[in-house]
Amino acid sequence: MTETQCLVWLMSMPSYAEVNDAMQQLTGVKYIIPVSSTRKPKRQDNCKDTNELITFLSQRNLFNSNPSLRSITSAVVAEDDVNADKAKEVGGKILSSMVGKNVHDYSFLRDE
Repeated sequence: MTETQCLVWLMSMPSYAEVNDAMQQLTGVKYIIPVSSTRKPKRQDNCKDTNELITFLSQRNLFNSNPSLRSITSAVVAEDDVNADKAKEVGGKILSSMVGKNVHDYSFLRDE
């Protein structure tokens, strides 16, 4: 993959870029690409990584007519009540229900 191809690929992901920028502003950390990253060995590594990803994905039948939610790596199929594919919608409803309420009324626990 050439440097131009990498840049086109990166620029085609605006939502990730917005999140990246927001995180950099929040943390005060700035990501700077080192000059040495454009050297041929780095590009060869990137190409190798891309080829590994393509091989990994091509070995799995990801784009079939089965609408079930399943793991790419383990092929475990989610039960019907799992809603991870609707995380944004569910999260939005939860946040809407919290508007105007005292923040101390809520506690966030991690499932273990």
